[in-house]
Amino acid sequence: MVPRRFTTKIEQCHRKWLGEALDLPLTGHNGIDYCNDFFAIELKSKLKAKGYSINFAVNHDQEKYFPKQNPKRDLYWAFMSYTFSKSVLEVKEKDKLEELVLAREVWCLPWEWISKFPVYSPTKSGPFRYIPIKQIANKEEMTSFSVKKGNIHVQTDSSLEQKLINKMLSSSQEQKEGVF
Repeated sequence: MVPRRFTTKIEQCHRKWLGEALDLPLTGHNGIDYCNDFFAIELKSKLKAKGYSINFAVNHDQEKYFPKQNPKRDLYWAFMSYTFSKSVLEVKEKDKLEELVLAREVWCLPWEWISKFPVYSPTKSGPFRYIPIKQIANKEEMTSFSVKKGNIHVQTDSSLEQKLINKMLSSSQEQKEGVF
């Protein structure tokens, strides 16, 4: 598959997966990816494979605009790395991408967390902040939640952590009561 086409399709797949895992609706328009009355989350994803960059590019304009667009909400970045069973060029148009995803790791961090990284202004695009995955993956004080095909890591004592704890407790209670 052409890499640009793959990126578009796999991003749709990831957005659906994370929305279900977090129990948050997709916004369905250009702007922040997930939004309810309390939270707004922007997803950035990266394939973990030989030859691929391990930095997340964050558009600085998004960083400035989304808080204005989503006042009174807790804003988070969701940085996702994932592994895939095929190389991008081996993927066929008819392939069901979700079935080819092996695993995902998602780190949800407060909006302002990225401000420690410099802003770069490339001549043909930008401005961007480049967030190294190693800076994210080593983040201390994270609580991890295991979900189908992945793990979601959120900052301990955050409102998002409480939401996921409540979701898991609710799901556990429904299973005990026989509600699916």
